[in-house]
Amino acid sequence: MTEGWRGALPSYSVMKGGGIHMVDLLLWFTGQRVTEVFAMGNRIASKGSQVRFDDMVVATLRFSGGAVGKVAANFGCVHPHFHRLSVYGTAGTFVNEPDGARYHFSRDPGDPVELVDNLHSGTDKGAGLPPS
Repeated sequence: MTEGWRGALPSYSVMKGGGIHMVDLLLWFTGQRVTEVFAMGNRIASKGSQVRFDDMVVATLRFSGGAVGKVAANFGCVHPHFHRLSVYGTAGTFVNEPDGARYHFSRDPGDPVELVDNLHSGTDKGAGLPPS
């Protein structure tokens, strides 16, 4: 980021360039509009470089139905590219992490979790777009 095309742009945004994909996923999940946003960020990882924007941003979103979501875009982390996702509900929780995805249907740590075997269909990113 500090030496590539993103860092050379004066107004690049880690949220609009990366985090927006997770915002889009939350919009799709909820089917609701975002009514309120609170966000903050920092430039710790890119300090002293050509980068003029926050390299880490965390945003809290309130949806029209009352649900709250949190999205973080962290371009300064030392971690393989991955979109971690947790969806919390009163009937269950879904967690997608680098080591796999699972459903939790109980708060009891002794109860089994349901592992997700085939989370990603392997479809190409552009496959869902209409032909131009």
